[in-house]
Amino acid sequence: MAFYKTSLGDEYQKCSQDDKFKNNLRFEYDEKNGFCNYVGEAALSHYHEAAYDAYMTGFVFAHILKFKELDTIKYACQEQIKALKKDRKAIVEINKQMKE
Repeated sequence: MAFYKTSLGDEYQKCSQDDKFKNNLRFEYDEKNGFCNYVGEAALSHYHEAAYDAYMTGFVFAHILKFKELDTIKYACQEQIKALKKDRKAIVEINKQMKE
C-alpha cells in the first residue's frame, strides 16, 4: 500500500478509486433527508469546507483501517494454510511408514 501524495484530496481519491480500497467499505448518504451535497460530482466543489474535510478524513481513516484489518486476516489465513500443508506432509509421511 503506497500513498505517494499525502494531501487529503489525493488520499481520498486513492481510497475511493483504487481497487485495493474502494470495495472494502461502503458509505451511504442520507439522501432521503436531503443530504446530497457530497454525492457525485457536486462533492468536488466542497473541498476545504470543514465538514467535508472531516468527512474525507474519516473516509480515508476507515478505509486504511479496513485495509489493514483485511491484510491481517489474509496473513493469518496464509499462515494457517502453511501449517496445514506442513501437517498434511507429516500425515503422509506417517502413513508411508505405517505401510512399510
